[in-house]
Amino acid sequence: MSTRDCSQNVLGEYNLPLHIAAVFIVLITSGLGVGVPLITGRAKGRDGRPAGMSDAAAVGRGEGVVRSCFFLARHFGTGIILSTSFIHLLYEGLITFANPCVGNVTYDPTAPAIALAGAFVTFVLDFVGIRQRMASLKRQTLKSNASLELSTRPERATGASISGDDKNLDGTTGSSGQVQQAPAPGLPVPAMMSNGDCCHADLIFQAEQGWQVMLLEAGIIFHSVMIGVTLGADSGDSWTTLLIVIVFHQFFEGAALGARIAVLTWISKTRATLMGLAFTLITPIGIGIGIGVRSFFSENGIAELISVGVLNSFSAGILLYTAFKLLSADFTEGPLRDAPVWKPTLAMGLMIMGMIAMAVIGKWA
Repeated sequence: MSTRDCSQNVLGEYNLPLHIAAVFIVLITSGLGVGVPLITGRAKGRDGRPAGMSDAAAVGRGEGVVRSCFFLARHFGTGIILSTSFIHLLYEGLITFANPCVGNVTYDPTAPAIALAGAFVTFVLDFVGIRQRMASLKRQTLKSNASLELSTRPERATGASISGDDKNLDGTTGSSGQVQQAPAPGLPVPAMMSNGDCCHADLIFQAEQGWQVMLLEAGIIFHSVMIGVTLGADSGDSWTTLLIVIVFHQFFEGAALGARIAVLTWISKTRATLMGLAFTLITPIGIGIGIGVRSFFSENGIAELISVGVLNSFSAGILLYTAFKLLSADFTEGPLRDAPVWKPTLAMGLMIMGMIAMAVIGKWA
């Protein structure tokens, strides 16, 4: 490829009305992809709880149709994420840095190195974020326990405690040398005497799940921008095929993200909707940017190639880290580990189907 071929911008026949229509086509498709799992996740099952509140092994007659469908979307989506990271992002990064228009890249495995950096940065952010959240939860728990102890402490006038003896009123031995009275019926039980540990574990789980979904969405959004810019600025005979492929890509990827957002049943509907909108809008915005810069955007320009290569490779690292962490949470450390063998087998089959679906799409985009 000559230097002139790399620098010039060959648009071919640019159909502006069709490109503008693509903004709305991708907008609707992305919205449907992420919206269907969000709505399904809020739908209530037989026990009156939202489907998104079910665990990764919730499938079968006892779980009902809604939760079984959500089980399908959840594990199919995991396969989508894995396939996207390897086939759509890491491979595209390799191809981009191998393009002659980039010039002589002195370090051949540049794309994998950037993906490694993306995975490591994501790990550091994950570790710091969870560490901060855990510290905050610990402070909240200590304050809550202290306030509950004060609210349930018996009055001196009721003969609550007698000093000088190591035995409680109920015959048990106290550690402080004072007699402690058991809570009266009807009074709130202090967190240390009830299920406070379980509540604390639930808060930890919620913090981890919420943070993982945020990282997953960040990785998806990074490369979705460049998908939109490329579609908006591109033209030629293969453009219609590219549009069709991106429509399927956005729908599947949106379904994968929506299934994970729907699991966060403890967040408000407004926040869940905003997370879905962020994915829905980002690619159409990219298309609009591509339409605006089409006159000087060159697919083979060195700046454009490096930008696409870095974003794709970095996003691949983010998605790889989050995808394997989600796998671990569902399988090796989650409910599927001890579930009947047919449940993890079905989940893996759905994952493979998701991988194949995005692998097929990866032939064109």
